[in-house]
Amino acid sequence: MAAMNLNDDELPHLQQTLSLPAGRLGTTEDLGAAVLYLCSPAAAWVTGQCLRIAGTS
Repeated sequence: MAAMNLNDDELPHLQQTLSLPAGRLGTTEDLGAAVLYLCSPAAAWVTGQCLRIAGTS
């Protein structure tokens, strides 16, 4: 995880330390899924919203 200057083998410890509600760190696929939704016809009535993609409630 380059943004946090960690090696891949350090991620399990980080996930356990953070006690994330989703049980894992977010991925580029998580963000991409939100972008895909917002660009699709399914989001035609979504306006003026801040979409929080954080894996928490």
